[in-house]
Amino acid sequence: MSLNKIPSSEYIYRQFDIINSKLKTLECQIDKIDDAGFQCSDLLSCNTDKLPEGSNLYYTDARVLNYVSTLPVSTFANDVPYLTEIQADTLYYSITNPNNYIALTALSAGTGISYNNLTGVITNTAPNLPDYIQSVSDTNTVDLDVTTNILTANVRHQDSTTINLSDDASGLKADLATGAAIANLGFTPENVANKATDFTTINNTLYPSNQAVQNFYTNTYFTDLTSAVSIVIGAEVIQVGDFFLQKTGTGATGTSSASEPGRNGIFIVDTGTSATGACRLRNSSIWLSNPFVFKTSFRVSTLSTALQNFTIIAGINLSTVVSVTDYIRFFYNHATNSGNFVCECSSGGLVTTINTAVPLAINTWYDLIIVKDALGQVEFFINNVSMGAASSSNVPNNISMLIILQLLKSVGTTARDISMDYIYYQEN
Repeated sequence: MSLNKIPSSEYIYRQFDIINSKLKTLECQIDKIDDAGFQCSDLLSCNTDKLPEGSNLYYTDARVLNYVSTLPVSTFANDVPYLTEIQADTLYYSITNPNNYIALTALSAGTGISYNNLTGVITNTAPNLPDYIQSVSDTNTVDLDVTTNILTANVRHQDSTTINLSDDASGLKADLATGAAIANLGFTPENVANKATDFTTINNTLYPSNQAVQNFYTNTYFTDLTSAVSIVIGAEVIQVGDFFLQKTGTGATGTSSASEPGRNGIFIVDTGTSATGACRLRNSSIWLSNPFVFKTSFRVSTLSTALQNFTIIAGINLSTVVSVTDYIRFFYNHATNSGNFVCECSSGGLVTTINTAVPLAINTWYDLIIVKDALGQVEFFINNVSMGAASSSNVPNNISMLIILQLLKSVGTTARDISMDYIYYQEN
């Protein structure tokens, strides 16, 4: 049998049956097969819908997903265990009763956490704190230890004079039961009664106020005689800080000396060859009315004698002259009190004298202090040892005075010198 295409026809073929000697005509449709033969691209427009599937179904995503979803988990072989429905219901959450998420019915009061066991919702709420504890708005940090009942937080007590925890955010503590500060706070809460308005009343429990500091610097005079702050005004006057260093004798000199341990700015001044030569450190003037503290320090290389007589005064004096009517001062002369220091006060010529047992020695530093208190009483100290106090009866007040440290010659033409370390005056 042979199959021959009818010329110029795509659908009709003729078949000759050799056995039966018959010619048959066969009609069929061959999609897009031309005389040039079959091409792969001819299948681009074809799909499986034109082919019968029979019992062998073709792959599709929908068919695979539908089939796999009906299989139990145990069908799959894998080293990683799978979550079963029973495990999910008994270990993690209840499918039959989804409200029982957490087996918890209440939390301790004051923790700031609210739990609803019916819905399983946990809410952060404001802490249930006593009225006397308030959360600070700028930090709003509170940490409560429910075991010890101790609150560690940046909190403020209503009575700030009792405890003011808001001043420190480093984790301070208060007792929730009483609201009182715990002893280990590390500081004393601020209290106006703990402040002092002047430095003389300050001790280990008081703190200076702004007024105390301002008063201190406003009414304080000081120089440690460092040459870096010295200004030469004339042949005999040098300004050093708030004071004037003067030398009046013929050929008198003033020189800086090498510093010593604890003593910077030492200045040595001599009297020159004049029998009445003087060297002194003084200010312009003060109005003496309030309590004050005076301090100075000096030493000498020789002592006063009958042939080379000199006097030293240190403190508050009416002028540079020794014999005046008003003063609060230390006094030295070899012929007075056996050459020992004398502490003396005079108001209008009425004198109170305290004769000490401390002699003036050469090449020895003497730190002298005078303190006048609010009642007008004056106490004298030498090298931090009290020499006694004078009542207010003969203490000058409401008068213009000088702050002075002076060595004044009265006999002899040999120069005598005094080494000065510092001078200090502070009015309270």
